[in-house]
Amino acid sequence: MKADKMIEKLIKKTVYVVDPLPEKVPKKSRGQYFEVEYFWHESGEAEKICRKFERIILKLNCYYDMDVKFKGKCTKNPSPKKMQSWIRKCVSGKKDYMNILLNDGEAMIILNEDDTILSVYNPDETLLALLEKLAAAEGLFVRKIWDVE
Repeated sequence: MKADKMIEKLIKKTVYVVDPLPEKVPKKSRGQYFEVEYFWHESGEAEKICRKFERIILKLNCYYDMDVKFKGKCTKNPSPKKMQSWIRKCVSGKKDYMNILLNDGEAMIILNEDDTILSVYNPDETLLALLEKLAAAEGLFVRKIWDVE
């Protein structure tokens, strides 16, 4: 499948995250990162964060065509209602994930059930600038976590 090859290629590219935290928590932090993340999942806060991701993705779809791979099936520009349904299924606790290809497969977003982050692979400057604005409107932060060597 063409989408699978694009996904495989993009997984090795520069990665940004949309995150409730403005900076990466250092490995030797004296804080309670794992306890806070666990609390977010148990208290329902992770679902609220996911709703923010949902709004960001739907808004991005106003600017970009999206090829969405969910449960083994790839769909171009699913309806907003379908996209919302898939995002909510993805984070419903069943260990699902969703790949969203943008820019004709040059960039990708991955939404994982376990994460309170949205991973964005290989965004160009235009996509990154828009993503930063959309994330800020939701009270979230965008930062680079991995660069291509």
